[in-house]
Amino acid sequence: MSRRTISNPAITRAAWDVALAAALLGCAACSPVGPRPNTLPPSAAAAPATARPVKDSRLFLYVGGLKLSMYALGASKPQYIASVNPATVLRVALALDFHGHICESNGEISYAQFMAYNATTLTFLKGLTGIGAFPALVADRLGYLYASTGGGDIAVYAPGCTHQVNTIHRGVDVVGPLVFDHSGNLYAGMQPHYAVSVYAPTRPGHMKLVRQIREGVGNPLALAIGPTNDLFVASWNYTTKSASVTVYRSGGSTPVRTITKGIKAPLALAVDSKGRLYVVNNPPYEGSSGQSGWISVYAPGSSQPMRTVKVRNPAALALDPSDNVYVANLVNHSSVLVYSAGAKTLLQTITKGVDQATALLVGSP
Repeated sequence: MSRRTISNPAITRAAWDVALAAALLGCAACSPVGPRPNTLPPSAAAAPATARPVKDSRLFLYVGGLKLSMYALGASKPQYIASVNPATVLRVALALDFHGHICESNGEISYAQFMAYNATTLTFLKGLTGIGAFPALVADRLGYLYASTGGGDIAVYAPGCTHQVNTIHRGVDVVGPLVFDHSGNLYAGMQPHYAVSVYAPTRPGHMKLVRQIREGVGNPLALAIGPTNDLFVASWNYTTKSASVTVYRSGGSTPVRTITKGIKAPLALAVDSKGRLYVVNNPPYEGSSGQSGWISVYAPGSSQPMRTVKVRNPAALALDPSDNVYVANLVNHSSVLVYSAGAKTLLQTITKGVDQATALLVGSP
């Protein structure tokens, strides 16, 4: 498949704010509030600590946006940068297929596309025309890739994004976020019908619908799985104009906890090995600059944030095995901020090779 290129694209701040607003809330009429009191100093002004993330030669940080870049953990300069077509990139998603490929979806509706790269060198391998905007892309244990198309199904692709092998229709309407649990079950957020569909594997590339979670679910914007297979669902409720994160025990359909403190316009979730919850909040239209956001951090089992960290216009979140926290933001062509476990200390700011990053992934090729 041919790949179009355009030199010197003009990517405006307003265009990215509109795109993020659509991804976050599906409307521009919502009015989130600002960060809670007692926040840490803004990350842009914080002085990096002398410590650095633990280096691991087997793991890498992949950053997707107008560039796809690959970093050794603890490094601030990319080992490799892959060129992408900036004219056809909106909000990307990344997945490692465990067969030596990293696949990227470009998030575009008019020119949806998968791109497969060698996960060790970022050599471009193959492009595949998609069938939707692909707001989420995840890989199962065998390397099959599951993509939410932004429409009424979940598309399944063979490892390396080589070809489509299946389409999941049951239990879907408009599919948003996706996540696998530690048992290989797939959770898919349904927008705007307020549900999370749960699928169990049957054979390679195939799933069966086993249940739907509706209690406590608004419009699901992000999903995460905890170390004991707990499910975390970030939702926006159009009726009450409120955001929350609901928590479900493994196999459960009734929330055991609902978190509202410190949450507005949740964009991404992550749970570390200790059970700490991280929530990216990005209210894109707040204030005159339209660049206000923060990360809320919760102790295991708590509904009150133990810490909030200011990050202007955060766009993506990832964790490494040491529970270091990686946050991409979209300020000044963006950077990746690296915090210690619990987001206590800013360890590193990565700017080289980062351009309008909207996806982060830590993994091994």
